[in-house]
Amino acid sequence: NHPDYLAMQKRRVKAAAEAGVKALTWIDYITPYFGGRWGYAGADIDAYRRALTEKDGGLDIVVAGKKKNISFWDYYGDYTGFRPSPEDAGFESWDLFTPPAEPERVFEMGDRERLRHSLFLTLCHYGWLKLLNDTGNYYASLNGGRLWLIPNPEDVYDGADYIYSCRLAGVGGILCEYFGNPGFLDAAYHSGPYLRRNSDESAALEGPVLETNAGGHGLPYYDPWVSYITAWDLYAALQANVTKNDFLEGDSIEPMLDPANSYEYARFADMAVKQYAFEDCLDRKPVRPETKTAVIGGRNINRLRPSLFHSLDGREGSPAAVLHSLGYAFDLLDESEFAPWDDYSVMFMGVWDMNRKAGQRLAEWVKKGNTLVLSGTQPYAAADGVHFSPFVAEDNFRVDDMSLGSRFGIGPFKTQAPGSGTVTVSRGAFRETIPAGSRLFAVPDTVMSVEGDILLEIDGIPLVTQRSLGKGRVIYVGYKAGEPANADLNRQVFDALARELGTEQRCITDGASCHVYGIGDGMAAALWNSDRLEKYEFIYDSNRSQQLTIDSPSSCSAQVFVPDGEYLVYYVHADKTEKARGKSVRLSTPDTCELCYILPDTPESEEFIDAIRRSPLRTVAEGRSKIALPED
Repeated sequence: NHPDYLAMQKRRVKAAAEAGVKALTWIDYITPYFGGRWGYAGADIDAYRRALTEKDGGLDIVVAGKKKNISFWDYYGDYTGFRPSPEDAGFESWDLFTPPAEPERVFEMGDRERLRHSLFLTLCHYGWLKLLNDTGNYYASLNGGRLWLIPNPEDVYDGADYIYSCRLAGVGGILCEYFGNPGFLDAAYHSGPYLRRNSDESAALEGPVLETNAGGHGLPYYDPWVSYITAWDLYAALQANVTKNDFLEGDSIEPMLDPANSYEYARFADMAVKQYAFEDCLDRKPVRPETKTAVIGGRNINRLRPSLFHSLDGREGSPAAVLHSLGYAFDLLDESEFAPWDDYSVMFMGVWDMNRKAGQRLAEWVKKGNTLVLSGTQPYAAADGVHFSPFVAEDNFRVDDMSLGSRFGIGPFKTQAPGSGTVTVSRGAFRETIPAGSRLFAVPDTVMSVEGDILLEIDGIPLVTQRSLGKGRVIYVGYKAGEPANADLNRQVFDALARELGTEQRCITDGASCHVYGIGDGMAAALWNSDRLEKYEFIYDSNRSQQLTIDSPSSCSAQVFVPDGEYLVYYVHADKTEKARGKSVRLSTPDTCELCYILPDTPESEEFIDAIRRSPLRTVAEGRSKIALPED
C-alpha cells in the first residue's frame, strides 16, 4: 500500500520494458502473516480509506473478454452481498476508518469490531490486487508487457485471490503454488475447470508451480515417480497451458546428471520428471470429463474457512469429499458472480452460510428447473459482512435474513433423536440401496427434519425430503453432512442421493482416490493410495527429511467405468500391460500412486505404449545411470 513501494515496482517494470521484456514474473509476492497479521502502517490506513471512499481508481478486470473497472465495494459485495454504512462499523464516515486493534481476537469481538475485521481482511486482499493492477497497467502502457504471478495458496492471512488475479487486465498468467501432501490433488481435480474458465475468459495463461521443497531448497518432497505422477495429475486437473519449475542448485549442470551425487541428482530428477509430465500432458491432451453436477464450496478471502482450490474439507457441511470417495463426477464452484451456475442442473451446498445476493441468485437458479441439495442447517444465514457465527443484531447493526431457509422453501426445522435407524420409508433410488426395513450403517445423534415429499425416513422421522420451488426442487438432508463423525452415514445416503439425481459415477474405489480423464479414444486414471497419504506427515521445513516415496505398505484399487469394449491397460510406473474387456476396468497398485492408460486394444495403442517406454522418463526417475548431455 505504500506509494514508495508502488514507485519501486514501476521502476522495475520500466527497466524490463526498456530491455524488451514483455513478461515479468512476481514470485511469492504476497506477505504471509504467520501467527496472524502483525499490524499496519499509516500508508495502509490511507489506502484503505481511499478504497472505501472509491477514490483509488479501482481495479481493471476482464469480463467476457472486455475490460471493466470495479471499485472496492464491487469486490467486497461479490464475496458478501452486503454494503455496510460507516455507521454500521462505528464511524461517521469512511474517511475515519481504522481496522480493529487486535484482529486475532475475532471471537471476543462485538458486532461492529467484527465488521471492521471483515473489512480489514478484504481490504488486505484488495490491496495486493490494487498493487498488481497499477503495476500491470503501467507495464502494459510502456510496451504491452504483462505481469506473471506465482501467488501463495489462497488464505485468509495472506493476500492471494486466484479468481480476481487472473482477471486483472495487466496480468498475463497465473502460476498457482502447490506443495506438501498430494491430497490437494482431489480438490484440484474438481476445482480446476472453474479456475481455467476464469483464466480463459481473461486471456491469461494458467498452470501450477509444484514446489520442490520449502522455499525451493533441500531434498524434494517426493521421490521422482511420485513427483511425475503428482505433476501429471495436477497439470491434467488444471488443464494447464503453462508451468514453472523451481530452481536448480549448483555451479554447473554436470554434477546434477550423476546419480552418485545424490542431493544434486535428486533435485535435477525432480525438475526433469515434472517437465516430462507437462510435455506428456500437452502431447496427450488429458481432459477431465464435463459434468452437470457441482458443489458450492468456500474460499477464504475474508473468512476462516478452507479454500476449494486446495481442500475438500467437510467442516461446513460440504459433501464434496464423500462424493469424490464414491467416484461421482462434480465441479467445485464458489458463490462469486463469476461462478457459472447456469452450466449445471444439480448443485450441492457445501458451505454453512451464503450472502444475500448469491442466495437470491441461487433461488432463481432452482426455479428454472434445477435441483439444489441442502443439509444440516444450511444455509443458516445470509452472510452479513461478519462471517464468523450467527449473532443477534444490536445497536441498529443491519443484518440481512438470519435464516435463508424460507428462500428455498425449507423450514421450519423440527429436531428429533432417532432410535435404531430402521428405514421406514424409502423411495426413488433410495429403494435400491437403502430399502424399507433395512437399517442405516450409522445413525445421526440428531435429525433436523422438515416437511416435504419423503425420500428416506428412519424410525418415522424424515431424513431426506424434497420440495418444489418454481420448476425445480430443493432436497434437504436432515443432518450435518461432511463431518467425519458421519462418514459411514454420508457414504450410504449420498450414494443413493447421487443415483437419484442421475450424477455420473466414474469409478468405484477401494482404499484409493482416483482421478479419471479422457484421452483421445481412451482414458487415463491417476490412482492414489488413500491410507498412504493420510499417514504422510507433512511439516513445512526444508531441513526435515520427509520424502514421500513410491513404495507403500498397502495396496489400493479402483473400478473405472468405460464404454463397452476391449482395452489395453498400461501401468506407467510398473511398466506392465494388461488386457481388459467390458464396461469397466479394474486398476490396482501396491504403490503410493500409479498412472494408468486405458486404451482401445489396437496396434495404435501398442505404439502409444511403446513411445512411453522409449522416453527418458524411466531412466531419469530411477537414476540407473549418468545422464549424457546432447552433443549439440
